Amino acid sequence: MKIVTLKLHKIIIFWGVAVWVNVIILGCKPDKELEGTLGIDTREVKLLVDTTHVTFHTKILNDSIATDQKIFTTNVVGHLNDPILGSIQAESYFQLLLGGENVNFGTNLELDSVKLHIRFWGKYGNINDLQSLKIFELADTLSTTTRYFNTDSKPTLPYELSDNYTYRFSDSTQLRLSIPLSLEFGKKILFADSTFLSNNQKFSSFLKGIKISSHLSQGTGCIYLIDWLSTDIAGRRATRLTLYYKSNNIPKEYDLILSLSSSARFSYLKRQTAGSWLEEFLTNPSLQDKFLPIQSTLLIYAQATIQNQLITSLKNKAINKAILILPFDKTFLNNPFLLFPPPPNLFVTLDNKLNFSNPISDAIPSYNSRLQAYEYNITTYLQSLVTRAINNNSFFIAPATAPTPSNSLHRVVLGNTGNPKFKPKLLIYFTN
Repeated sequence: MKIVTLKLHKIIIFWGVAVWVNVIILGCKPDKELEGTLGIDTREVKLLVDTTHVTFHTKILNDSIATDQKIFTTNVVGHLNDPILGSIQAESYFQLLLGGENVNFGTNLELDSVKLHIRFWGKYGNINDLQSLKIFELADTLSTTTRYFNTDSKPTLPYELSDNYTYRFSDSTQLRLSIPLSLEFGKKILFADSTFLSNNQKFSSFLKGIKISSHLSQGTGCIYLIDWLSTDIAGRRATRLTLYYKSNNIPKEYDLILSLSSSARFSYLKRQTAGSWLEEFLTNPSLQDKFLPIQSTLLIYAQATIQNQLITSLKNKAINKAILILPFDKTFLNNPFLLFPPPPNLFVTLDNKLNFSNPISDAIPSYNSRLQAYEYNITTYLQSLVTRAINNNSFFIAPATAPTPSNSLHRVVLGNTGNPKFKPKLLIYFTN
């Protein structure tokens, strides 16, 4: 057995026993994948374990991020009090369109009611906490050719359509709302001039859009993801605005729906860190050395760099396999944070715009529930650094659902290099 220690490195190299070491460090079976897929004799493989030469820093995205229909197929609404990363307020802005051209509601019209039906396909937080929902008509028109970001908002007309509607859920499989709206608002649509009902371009100048916001008085709260796509058992869009009326005393219904291709929409999100753990973290170097919080949507992400000293030490060596292991700090699970499970995967990219178009992992990084850590195969990336095929720039880590960022509030607190128990590791199998 040969042990090589480099200055400032926390590196151990084993000859001929790399498979045995893998059992000890990872608590898993010997790595037959190396021998089977690479065609090498594992007795010639060396294992380098580094815990000091990949540096990590938490970054908060200062620029706003796009949240419009060009990026996401959903919108978010709700209010979440996360004691770790702060309070998040989410609002949705969207257009509702006619189901066809030259709409004729009939004659001798009488409005019974108007309702906004919403189905949510996802949530993040506590669905049992009571929230109040406020719905307004927009005063400005939305446009499908305009980019909208999480910091954007639109002015509304002064009257509320939903009369401070309150809601909570007891069953996460029944995330549906049917919200009564103002009769005056319904009459505005039902008795609209036929010019505005001739096509959606003119209708959009008449009904410019809808804003939904949600407010929490106490508790943890929840952020909900609107389902624009699914249909109910009758084949109608589950999320829609429906007029219930009579024409010549005959009951009728008419749906206004959102078109994924023709309706402009976006989500506004605002974070407040006052009183949260994140507020202390941002000003405390000791916490920054031990922890690495990241979260999607309002991106709190990690910037990582492999130091040149480690790359130089691998010169003229073949990287057979390189695995980056990021454990999350389990001390953050011993309390109500169980409401916030770790995201299913974290995306790793070279793109500092965080659009995830240039991943560095050889496979989608996933959460290993047994190790309670994320694993990244960065073999190709590290070999390219060693051979100088690419420049040694930072790479970036953030929650995502491949191949695009997840429009959710998933967050996780990882251990950083100063964490005594949950330290990141870079495992490098190589041959000379």
